Amino acid sequence: MITIVLAAALGLSQQQPALVPDSVYSSPALRAVVERAALRNAAPPPSLRSFKARAETELSFVQSQSDGRETPLQLEQLASDVYWRADGAMKQEIVGYRAQTLGASFSGLSFFEVPFVIPTLFADRLDLVRTTGPARSESGQLLRRRTLHPFARGREAVYSFSGGDTVDVIRLAKRTISIMRVHVTPRREPVRPTLLFEGDIDLDAERLHIVRMQGRLIATGRGSSFLSNFLQGVLYVRLENAEYDEEYWLPTVQRFEVQAVSRIGEGRTAFRGVTRIIDLVPNDESAMTRVASLNAFPYGQLTVGAMRDISRFSDWANRIGSISEETDVHDFDMFAPPSLQPHEQSRLTFGARYLSQLVRFNPVEGVYTGLGLGYRLSDNTRLRAHAGYAWNEKVARGGVEFAQRNGAWEYRARAERQLAHTSDFLGIQQADPGLTPIIAGDNYDFVDRRIAGLVARRFSDTGLSLRFEAARAGDRNVTRNISSVGDSLELTGLADEGAYWIGRAELQKNTSAGSFSLQPGLGWLVRYEAATGDLDWQRAEAGVTLRRTAGAFTFATRVDGGILMSDAPPAQTLFDFRNTATLPGFDDDDVFAGDRAAIGRAMVMYSLPILRSPVRLGSLFLPAPAPSPSVGFYAGWTDADAESQLVLDRLGWRTTNGTRSSIDLRMRFFGGGVSVGAARALDTGAKWKLVWGWASEF
Repeated sequence: MITIVLAAALGLSQQQPALVPDSVYSSPALRAVVERAALRNAAPPPSLRSFKARAETELSFVQSQSDGRETPLQLEQLASDVYWRADGAMKQEIVGYRAQTLGASFSGLSFFEVPFVIPTLFADRLDLVRTTGPARSESGQLLRRRTLHPFARGREAVYSFSGGDTVDVIRLAKRTISIMRVHVTPRREPVRPTLLFEGDIDLDAERLHIVRMQGRLIATGRGSSFLSNFLQGVLYVRLENAEYDEEYWLPTVQRFEVQAVSRIGEGRTAFRGVTRIIDLVPNDESAMTRVASLNAFPYGQLTVGAMRDISRFSDWANRIGSISEETDVHDFDMFAPPSLQPHEQSRLTFGARYLSQLVRFNPVEGVYTGLGLGYRLSDNTRLRAHAGYAWNEKVARGGVEFAQRNGAWEYRARAERQLAHTSDFLGIQQADPGLTPIIAGDNYDFVDRRIAGLVARRFSDTGLSLRFEAARAGDRNVTRNISSVGDSLELTGLADEGAYWIGRAELQKNTSAGSFSLQPGLGWLVRYEAATGDLDWQRAEAGVTLRRTAGAFTFATRVDGGILMSDAPPAQTLFDFRNTATLPGFDDDDVFAGDRAAIGRAMVMYSLPILRSPVRLGSLFLPAPAPSPSVGFYAGWTDADAESQLVLDRLGWRTTNGTRSSIDLRMRFFGGGVSVGAARALDTGAKWKLVWGWASEF
């Protein structure tokens, strides 16, 4: 995943400016404003000689799905001391570090050789989101590929300007500050390779100092690469200043975001950095002496403090995850390049709604590969089709879909042959119930399902989502074609076959919070479905998850439950959970099931005050090993009426016969992403069993 994002960062040079007609200013009045703003922002005010600041930054890797879910995959929090001088020299010293990950990966620090905090928005050039040190020519001349400031002396050859209206008024105790906005668009590509800015600049209407810049950066002068056939990289920035000493507009919140937008799917992966300035002191004398020579470090100096000190740092002003928890990949959609604007996209595109419709691996299909096409009829209307082949199963699957977006609602009509999973309590984050995951192992049960119906889904800014479905479906058994080591079972076909009508209603809150996510907070799901026909049942289930951090402690809990009502319950509708996934410590062949089920899980993890600093491997960093002991408690219960018990007897499954519980003790590393330990069923005579994991799913 990190490789994909890095490819996107390198690929942002493929974004060429959308050139506008040969005009510079939308009005004479705006010309006057820009000319005065260029003079006022050409250099820092003479009275501003330096500053010292404490900053906290969160670097995160985020996966966003087409249905609006956003899952943090890795989260790193850094504390930095920043020193800056008016001659442009600066130093950023990392003094604190902590991280949480879903699995072992590289640290976001690996991308930076120079400071990522932007000290001011003055001068002709801006070092926006610079990652590497300076390059020099064969003669030793410094080659600077820097962002051409929209207020630079040569701006009229490259940029055009519009707007100039008042967009906000800040009312203070003794005065009022009016904020005016200027929109900047590249109009010509410069001769030399450089970075261009496209977006909005907000100005203090009185002093014409920059209060805010937000938009995207466009790299010019480079050709496309092979990866550009599969990914489109876009770099966005949002830089907010605050007024200090009623005289200077200096940084308060900064955000950059590299988005890798798949050309073969509808999801996005983002590398995001959000910095919050905790304390800034203008004209601090220590900054005059702490900053190294500008000639030695023309892009600034980034240093990592003593590992012992970083591991012991505890002076955090923000809990981990709180700085970036309100951010979303769609925050910058208004500044997206033309190819990502709905009304500008090609009418025919390649790809699918979900990546698993193009490639996946599971015991039934083995390797599945497919192709997808999309046809955009209008801004809000789209046709999709996908088809593929399961190479071990030797079966073709696919489907078609018509989707219409109307405000917060999305309506879909679909017909599909799918390999649907029927496993329970795997997590509340599911784009569509039963959607085949990219990689699935023995913890999944599958059926071959034909389904045609209507879906309505609504999203809201409050994190609440609704989903309704009415469909005609039919289930058939499948054969297992990939066996585990030592597994002689050839058939996974345990389902009851038949056709039926099904209706489903689902309500979710905070879908980004869940077991396979680092997103803190509370998330929950309520779902009800009813079917009639050859197979007949009613089923209700609910789940809730909670994740919190408090200092060195992380708390996570999850509770799921459900009930099935049917005179002849189909096997695939029974609730079942496998001990290895939900009740660690029980025997591998135990499958607990029933028409009523509930399971609760709770975990507390403590990060030891050792090895909390990132590990350098040449030019790369690994997240801090951060050994963290954890204790997990698990309790599950199932029961069955007479009709369901007959099905369980046929399948060789059983109820828990009361509540079954277990405990696991682990040592977790890299913020919880890697773990090893032992689990034990809390039954008389039970033995401890080895448990381990490469991901922190809980």
